[in-house]
Amino acid sequence: MDAAAALLPQLENSASAQREFVSKLGALLARHADATQSSPEEGSHALTAQDGAELLQKLSAPVGTEAADAGAGGAASFDASAGGAAGLGGALSSITAGASRLLNYFTYYLMKDRAGLVGRNGANPMLSRIQAGVSKDIRLHLAGHSFGGRLVTATVDGPNRLRVNTLLLLQAAFSHNGFAQKYDNQHDGFFVNVVQQRKVSGPILVTHSDKDEAVGVAYPLASRISGDTAAAMGDANDIYGGIGRNGAQHMGSLAEDVTLLGAQSPYQLTQGKAIYNFNGDQIITSHGDVARPETAWLMAMRIAS
Repeated sequence: MDAAAALLPQLENSASAQREFVSKLGALLARHADATQSSPEEGSHALTAQDGAELLQKLSAPVGTEAADAGAGGAASFDASAGGAAGLGGALSSITAGASRLLNYFTYYLMKDRAGLVGRNGANPMLSRIQAGVSKDIRLHLAGHSFGGRLVTATVDGPNRLRVNTLLLLQAAFSHNGFAQKYDNQHDGFFVNVVQQRKVSGPILVTHSDKDEAVGVAYPLASRISGDTAAAMGDANDIYGGIGRNGAQHMGSLAEDVTLLGAQSPYQLTQGKAIYNFNGDQIITSHGDVARPETAWLMAMRIAS
């Protein structure tokens, strides 16, 4: 990392420095990324095969609004100064800005891996031991925000079958195709078995918002890094879109789209759906804006049902 940082002053004017910079970061990511967490819908992290100068040029243009939310934590604080995920280089157009976006994408990718590993290898066995020692009548409702959404989903999808009644994903930081089967007529989402094998006995509740600029920027970057520059907007039509931005996509009749309402509002939900996508465009103002009466009401309804 020190060697890569030393190249920063040369990046604007030296293609060889750009290639060396990308090569060093690619090697670093390959050393720390976990192959078991890799999936096509998250974008490729095999960057060393790409020409570094061309890659930084792809990343030099701004992505979306790139408004930082550095104080919100998790994916929301993903900017170069805060060590976390919304700024992703800011609105600058330069090779150096592209390098900043690449650094932040690496950070996002590693945090995504870590959340999955902790859920699968840590939380899943822990909850399995707890459930083995208590009555089967005790219900379990899981909720996760940002990378915590990936963590609790990985927990449900772990090696031990858990008794999970509800999964609430608040602006979760993983692919909007994560639950889908053959979303591109070829690949299944990383968590397809959560739905296909009904690992949650009740519904999966997903909040999403077009104001979520952390998740909404990270996945367009995955598009660019993977070479798909035509679909680099991060919306529901982008194969690399995020679930916290767009809700669960390519679910067909298994999912229902719902408008997020005020607390204590009655929902008219179609019974038997695996996933309910709650559109919070008019309520949730940022990636970190989830500690709200409207989102608490979703879980309260489930606990009381």
